[in-house]
Amino acid sequence: MSELRGSRLHWTRALLSLVLWSLAASALAQAANASHQAPVGASPLYWSLLPAYKQCSAPDQGHNPPLGFPSCSTASLTPPAPRSTQVIWGPSSIGFVRLVVCNLGAAAPFCNPPPPGGVNGAWAQPDVITGSIIDLRCTAAAPPCPTPGTSPYDPDTATSHYTTPGTGSTAPRPPCFPTAPNPPGGTNPTCGSGTADATLTATIPGDALGSAVRITDHGNPSNPGTVADSPFPVPLDCQPAAPAGSNCGVNTTVNALVAGAIVTGATADIEIGQITMIDLAGDPFAVQGIFSP
Repeated sequence: MSELRGSRLHWTRALLSLVLWSLAASALAQAANASHQAPVGASPLYWSLLPAYKQCSAPDQGHNPPLGFPSCSTASLTPPAPRSTQVIWGPSSIGFVRLVVCNLGAAAPFCNPPPPGGVNGAWAQPDVITGSIIDLRCTAAAPPCPTPGTSPYDPDTATSHYTTPGTGSTAPRPPCFPTAPNPPGGTNPTCGSGTADATLTATIPGDALGSAVRITDHGNPSNPGTVADSPFPVPLDCQPAAPAGSNCGVNTTVNALVAGAIVTGATADIEIGQITMIDLAGDPFAVQGIFSP
């Protein structure tokens, strides 16, 4: 009888161990497969651009009602002034930035531009970055600048990848795609040309300038995970354009700049801060916003 009780106790313990192991494995599996909150979709993003001005920190007057906030006049200690000392917006200036998620198999023409070299493949998928701003002019602080206020802002005069500059409403051409095979493709060094001209970036509120993105996804050892706020600089190329000023822009993909950064099927929430264009000195000359005529 004692042997029978011992046998039953042995199997009870074994069964209990199996149950506990199963619960632990189930918990680990659920943790590994845990998802994060995400929308059904969030694309595209489109920002209009306008000049970046310094903050009014020493107001000497009040704005007209109903927006009766303190304001700074030209006679104040912090008068209205552009943040950039190298770039001036010309009278014809206009600009935009557009980010588009092009999932594999997307049929939209925007996501299916002609591939390079006639090779078949969805070269604009899974992501596209385009932007353009026109009629940017240089100041004496941004050599070469023969005639400040009129000469084009174009610090890097090397030959550009783009043969056709953007128009402020369309991006420069041709697009700069990842290298084969795509997707995800490999980094394309030519897409980084023009890095001495200007940089497109973003800033998460409360963070330092250039802390562009906050990513929550499943590309971490323990999923999901949120990546520390990180920079993602995108080079802009500027080209002189008649009658004055430069047209600056970009037409590329994330994977062309950092191969494998975007992977189709790996769900990711990518928070993007305020869009900013930065001059060669590191100062913003363009930010997202709206213009009220």
